[in-house]
Amino acid sequence: LMEPKEALLYYDKAIKYFPESVFSDLIQYNIGLEFMKLKDFDNSIFAFKSLAVNFPASRYIPDAKFNIAESQFEKGDYENSCEEFKKFLKNYPENKILGKDAQFKLAVSLYELNRFDEAMQVFLNLKKTGGRIGEASAFALALTYQMRGKVDDAVKEFRDFLKEYPSSALNGRVYLWLADYFYKKGDYAQSIEFCGKI
Repeated sequence: LMEPKEALLYYDKAIKYFPESVFSDLIQYNIGLEFMKLKDFDNSIFAFKSLAVNFPASRYIPDAKFNIAESQFEKGDYENSCEEFKKFLKNYPENKILGKDAQFKLAVSLYELNRFDEAMQVFLNLKKTGGRIGEASAFALALTYQMRGKVDDAVKEFRDFLKEYPSSALNGRVYLWLADYFYKKGDYAQSIEFCGKI
């Protein structure tokens, strides 16, 4: 396997010398992916947008549109990632695999923009789906309740999380949150109990 910078040189030559290749759209798509690996998100966005302009019928368009939103998300541009994830979900409702990721990252983007009520609704829906996304959404939902000042709901959500996902890698953070919550409440017995599970 080539390193990203080496791959970019290779793809650049391929496009230069074989512009009419049947693989031109795939090459353009891969250029975007290599820039993502380098965390050069401005160039990845440009590459994916170029694919959409130059190869509008390409089968890689849905993935490119998702990766535009993903690149904006990774660079912390949550306003634009929100808009792009919404567009993706509207335009490609049949894409179930990327659709779940798009919904989750849309909710995180909303959370980062302090649009907690909107984020909460998406996390609530995703929580029901189970699996990796459902787990992450249940955890994020509890944090969102906290940010909205619904601390009792956050406590319940975290307790439910521990029952639903007893082996989750996130449990240490849940125990710590609950230990801190009960310590501040003056319930030292429960605080110590959760501290002991960290």
